[in-house]
Amino acid sequence: MVMLAEFNYEVDVEAKNNDVIREINKIRPSLPEGIVWLDIKKAASSDVAILQTALVSDTASIYTMKKWGEDLEKRMERLKDIKFSEVQAAPEKL
Repeated sequence: MVMLAEFNYEVDVEAKNNDVIREINKIRPSLPEGIVWLDIKKAASSDVAILQTALVSDTASIYTMKKWGEDLEKRMERLKDIKFSEVQAAPEKL
């Protein structure tokens, strides 16, 4: 399970990050046994998505659209300074 917390623009990110860590540490002893890993990661500005692209067609098949999306993903990942690219909202099975 992954939980994402987003803060309002005006807040002190360091203070809120410390608040989150403190609250997690409060409940840590009461968490179920068997939890192997509990990690807290603070996002950096370099982790922020700055481009979202949509492929839309009234006539192309889902298969064709997924293939084009995957091709575009591969091309984008080859570009300098692209940290991460991912196709989302495409069906797993066609």
